[in-house]
Amino acid sequence: MFFTTGNTPNAAKLMDSLRFLGYNNYSAICDIVDNSFDAEAKNVKIFINQVGGDAVISIIDDGIGMDEPTLDQALKLGSLTDRNSAADLGRYGMGLVTAGLSLAKRTNVLTRNNGSVLKSVTDVDEVKRRNEFCKFLGKAENDEVATFNKLVSPKSTGTIVELTECDNLRNTNLSIFRSTLRGKLGQTFRYFLLSGKKIFLNGELVEPRDPLMLEEGSELYSDERFEIAVKHSDGPEVTDQIRIRIVVLPDFGADGNKQRKIGMRGQGFYILRNNREIAEGQTLGIFTRHNDLNRFRAEIFFSGAFDEAMGVNFTKREVDPNQAITDKINDLVQGQLRTIRSRIKSERVTAEDSEITHDESEKLINAKSHLLIRPKAKRAAASNGGAHSNGGSKSKDRTHAEKPTDGSSAPGKYNVQFQAAKLGKNGPIYEAEQVGRLTVIQWNIEHPFYERFILERKDDRTLRTSVDFLIYSMATAELTTLNEENYEMIQNIKTVMSSNMRSLLS
Repeated sequence: MFFTTGNTPNAAKLMDSLRFLGYNNYSAICDIVDNSFDAEAKNVKIFINQVGGDAVISIIDDGIGMDEPTLDQALKLGSLTDRNSAADLGRYGMGLVTAGLSLAKRTNVLTRNNGSVLKSVTDVDEVKRRNEFCKFLGKAENDEVATFNKLVSPKSTGTIVELTECDNLRNTNLSIFRSTLRGKLGQTFRYFLLSGKKIFLNGELVEPRDPLMLEEGSELYSDERFEIAVKHSDGPEVTDQIRIRIVVLPDFGADGNKQRKIGMRGQGFYILRNNREIAEGQTLGIFTRHNDLNRFRAEIFFSGAFDEAMGVNFTKREVDPNQAITDKINDLVQGQLRTIRSRIKSERVTAEDSEITHDESEKLINAKSHLLIRPKAKRAAASNGGAHSNGGSKSKDRTHAEKPTDGSSAPGKYNVQFQAAKLGKNGPIYEAEQVGRLTVIQWNIEHPFYERFILERKDDRTLRTSVDFLIYSMATAELTTLNEENYEMIQNIKTVMSSNMRSLLS
């Protein structure tokens, strides 16, 4: 077989593709900050301002800077700069280039490593005009040296990355953009900030933000490490540690939880590569999102040596661990998840309306079950928060035969069970889940809908069963369509519905 040597990509076409890789604006800026910390910077200053109608983003650090060969590589796709996977934040040598492209047409870099201020520039319009990958590389002009000395220091090393012609900002309200970025920086680099590194955004110090809320009273449920060996596709087997820290957040009440964004979106695993967060609120296919797990959060720490096994892509925004790691994590956390969920659920489920039963509704629904569109049965382990059975057990699903613990009807009788739960005055009208073949619906006894149509009409069985039928139909529609991609949309629909109904009935 004979291969020709020339296979140069069409630069203009590829440049447009690289600009729209789905890079999040905030993640792109964080990727540039990665380079600063890899260059041993102690201080990173970010400025985002409007200049002559154009948003300009500047990232300034006091790191070791770059010599000419390193700067030459820095603005190349797939740069060949040396990287230490066990410590460096970069991985593929594409962060500065693709991050800059995703935000702006022009990337200007000034840097000093050994006395002279060097300059490199990439310009999308110039690449497209020439239809070839090109850049400027050389010594900075006198005015640029003066700018560098003013922003860094006349004698210090460091780097300035300036992005101009920022035509890809998703939020052109720079005040809101900066506010969102501040939170993102504080959470992404929280352990760097806690170690003494500093990030300033438009002159204000960025404070670390801990999604596990350990300083706000969270319970440290467990903190464990395990060793695992993984085989790289292009190298030897690597053995390293993965650390998992699990917490249960405090219950701040309905309003307090909402203010702190404690909900389904935030529950799950926060993934940290070399102590830098790369993904938040992940299920990893290990549990199904449910409001009973809103106060469950965990951190998973791993080194860059496990990038391939953890399925890290070059934007460092997504992970897809291989089966060996997923199984190990599942074995470690599954029992804890069940215990945490059971405990939180017991705080929500109540017997306060035990004088009101839903037996008739459950009986009628069960009698017509063969005519109804129902959610698919789920394995018991999955219903308790996991995607796998414990220890590979092949025991049958006996969830529908369990005894009730809250005074409600026995789940063994029918394929639907109504429970009473305290979900908060500002909470949803109901919550639902599929437990094996059993559909469990929790009525929110604190919502005015329940008070109006169940409590105040408890002697009107026709009305009460009709309302149960309505909620059952809504719950089964939710459960048959809910998945990882649309869960937020469905929760938003329920939130709006519950809020409007609360206002109309109050």
